[in-house]
Amino acid sequence: MKKIVAFLFLACSGISVAFAQGLQVKVNGQDVAEGATVSVVSMAPKAQFELTNTTSADMSVTAFGDFSGLPSGAFASFCWEECFSTDSIPPRNLAAGDTYGDNDGEDFHLEPLGMTEGQTWTAPMTFKDVISGAEFSFTLVFTVGTAANEGFDLVEVSAYPNPASEIVNFRLGNVKSGSQLVLRDMSGRSLKVLPLDGKAEASMDLEGLASGVYFYSVEENGKAVATRKLVVR
Repeated sequence: MKKIVAFLFLACSGISVAFAQGLQVKVNGQDVAEGATVSVVSMAPKAQFELTNTTSADMSVTAFGDFSGLPSGAFASFCWEECFSTDSIPPRNLAAGDTYGDNDGEDFHLEPLGMTEGQTWTAPMTFKDVISGAEFSFTLVFTVGTAANEGFDLVEVSAYPNPASEIVNFRLGNVKSGSQLVLRDMSGRSLKVLPLDGKAEASMDLEGLASGVYFYSVEENGKAVATRKLVVR
């Protein structure tokens, strides 16, 4: 099955939803039923989506979110390959049998920014195939808090801006001492290495890199524990 991914930061609980019409959705790698409420808890909460077209017909899928309940001073972004600071994203073609989501560095997510610890945001969500009109709705509840308090211990990493040109910044969570961030090209060749030393934020100079798609990974003892896609312009 061909895999593509959609991009937006972190370690949380998740979801997968299944359309009767053949669209299957995951959130942070876990399944959920239509109409369910999904809790996403982290110091940098993000809902990472994965969409699969299980039918024999092509789809054109978009997503909608209700941003009205965001705490004062916060904002949210939908991201897949680039980010959109609106409550919906342009449709994306999803061929029969294809998957777009958190695979091989792909990234498609909804992320609230500017929230502080203890704040909660309830975000009603709908995925829609604009060709057939099929819809799947559920609710995300984002809470800013320590993942450890919820029984999670996953590495969190995201890049901004993405696409980037001169400098890219990284937000990090649950990163162990001695870890490093490695930037690789499409062939897997290591181009830049950044020691993390338990930091929550880090920056990397992109000077000398050609425009294109790259992958960045948090590595512990030489093993990648989280990998995401970065577009350089």
